[in-house]
This record gives sequence, structure tokens and C-alpha cells, in this order.
Amino acid sequence: MDIASREAQREALFVQLVSAYRREDYQEIEEAMAFDVVLELPGHSTEAGEHLGAEAVARFVTGMRKHFVAARGPITFEHDGRDLVVSQIGQLFASEDRELIVSLRITFDDRERIERVRVEADDLDAFDSAMPGLLEAADRERDWAVG
Repeated sequence: MDIASREAQREALFVQLVSAYRREDYQEIEEAMAFDVVLELPGHSTEAGEHLGAEAVARFVTGMRKHFVAARGPITFEHDGRDLVVSQIGQLFASEDRELIVSLRITFDDRERIERVRVEADDLDAFDSAMPGLLEAADRERDWAVG
């Protein structure tokens, strides 16, 4: 497969997974991830660091869905080797007065399954302040359970 086709396939997969999440099709999401997928959260909060498994990824995505509001502009896609970087400008409820860019750096393995999701934020203070409430909201909902 040529590079342009692989990049288009990865972007299409991301859009497909967003749709699957909205439909609560967690099996489809889990099948797109490597068994040992790693979520990497930035910052200095107690939640910062690496978290293992599809459930950790789903928990974070659920929290973001509840606490991140797109402020302006479209989602952008960039490609960097094995990585697809998906970015959007928005606001987190804990920092309503500040816009920030949140990016997901999604790394694919040799089988084109997601092996790492690294979260990047241009304002780590705002991101850190939002993390406890973001994950607590996801824990209250518990609709993210996969497996």
C-alpha cells in the first residue's frame, strides 16, 4: 500500500471509530486496538503517565467527550511515519476562559492496529486542572467499559 493510501485509511479509521463510539459499538473500537494499547497522558497530575489497555483509552475518550468543547475550526490530520496526529482547538470545562489545542498522536503497529495513543496539549496547566474532573465524569458514566 502506498503512503497516501495508508494515510487516507488511517484518517478513515479515526472517523469510523468516532462513529462507532457514538453508536456505543465498543467491540469495533476494541478490534482496532492492539491488545496492549498504551494511553499516554501529559502533565503533572496524578493521572499523568502511561495507562495500559483499551479500557483506559475508552475512559479518557469518554471524559473528553463530556469536558472538551470544540471552539473553532475543523479537526486536522497530520501524518508522521507510523503516527496519525489528530488535533482540534477547544475548551475544557475546568478552564473555560482558555482555548487550548488537544492532539491525539495515534501510533499504528505493523498490522495497522492502534498501539499507542499519546495525548498532547499546548496548555499543560489547563489540561492538568481538567484531568481529575474529566476522568471522574467518565467513571460516573461507566459506558466506556470494553472487553
